[in-house]
Amino acid sequence: MNDKIEELKKLIATLADDSPLRARLEAALKSEEERLADECPKTEEAQSEEAKSEKNGRAFRDVPHQDLIECLIAKIDDLTQNDEFVSGVAGFILGAAAVGLGALAFDAIKGK
Repeated sequence: MNDKIEELKKLIATLADDSPLRARLEAALKSEEERLADECPKTEEAQSEEAKSEKNGRAFRDVPHQDLIECLIAKIDDLTQNDEFVSGVAGFILGAAAVGLGALAFDAIKGK
C-alpha cells in the first residue's frame, strides 16, 4: 500500500500546480493517509517495542510491510474479543468438519 501511495505522490508531482486533477488527487491522497492513520494508530507502547526490538542486526521497523502486519494483528485481536465473530467462526469450522466427515462417510459407503 505504501508503494502505491509513493507512486501517487510522484504522479502528483508531475502535474501542473494549477491542474484540477492535481487538486483532486492531493485531496484523495490526504483523505487516504488520514484514513490509514485513524485505522491503525500507533500506541506509545508499540513504538517503544519497535525501538527495542532487533532481529538479525536489522531494526524491527525495517521489515517490509510492518505497518500492515501490525494493523492486521490489531484487527485480529479486536475480532477475537468479539463474541459474535468467535461464535460465527466456530460454527463455520464445525459445519465444514461435518460436511467433510459426511463426504468421507459417503465415499466409504459408496466404495464398498
